Amino acid sequence: MIEAAAGMLAGVSSAFLAMALNTQLAKYSKMRAVIFAGPVVEEVLKTSAAAVLGGNLILSHFIFGTVEAVYDVRKKGDRRAAIAGILAVLSQTLFGSVTVLAWGYFKSLPAGIFVACALHAGWNHWVMKLSCQKE
Repeated sequence: MIEAAAGMLAGVSSAFLAMALNTQLAKYSKMRAVIFAGPVVEEVLKTSAAAVLGGNLILSHFIFGTVEAVYDVRKKGDRRAAIAGILAVLSQTLFGSVTVLAWGYFKSLPAGIFVACALHAGWNHWVMKLSCQKE
């Protein structure tokens, strides 16, 4: 029970902190912030928060994705935002699962975070490429 509560707290708090940091980073270069800096900020925050609080790491990522989804849908409220929201929950949960698997494989939390960052950056690059083609 405490592990779940700590995971939820880690997910919510890291989501809001990441939004604030990512907003500041985007002022300098939106594309670089989304593809490179954002994944590092997000993976370090949600994973570190869960580890420090003793929370469930995958739950932290799931909650982070849920906060991101709610924000996207409330901000835009259209079909595209709803799809982005669903993908946010799924992708963030995947990044958490990858972190746990890589952590176990390499026996190193930083290595797990690094692998998740690489996957997250690749995902964001693909999403940005698609969204630029549609606009």
